[in-house]
Amino acid sequence: MLTDTVPTTGSAPPAVGYGLGVYVYATDCGPAYGHGGTAPGCLAFALNGRDAPKQLVAHTNWSPLADTGIDEDFWSAFQGGYCGRA
Repeated sequence: MLTDTVPTTGSAPPAVGYGLGVYVYATDCGPAYGHGGTAPGCLAFALNGRDAPKQLVAHTNWSPLADTGIDEDFWSAFQGGYCGRA
C-alpha cells in the first residue's frame, strides 16, 4: 500500500503524500504513515513508522470550522510523542 503513495497537492501540511487511504506525514524524525480525521469538536491521528518501530494515536478537542490546516500545538505535542521527545 505504501509504494502507491504520490505527492499531495492542495492538502494541508504536514501531509506530503497519499495513496490507497494512507497519508504520508512529514515529522521531525522522518515520515509517518497513517490517517487523521476530524469531526465537530475533535481531531485524531493514528500514525506508524514504515516498519512499525514507532506508533502513536492521539485525539484532542478541536473546532474544524476554521480549518486552516492542523492545530500547531497539537501537531507539536504529537511529534514529541511520536519522535520520543515527550
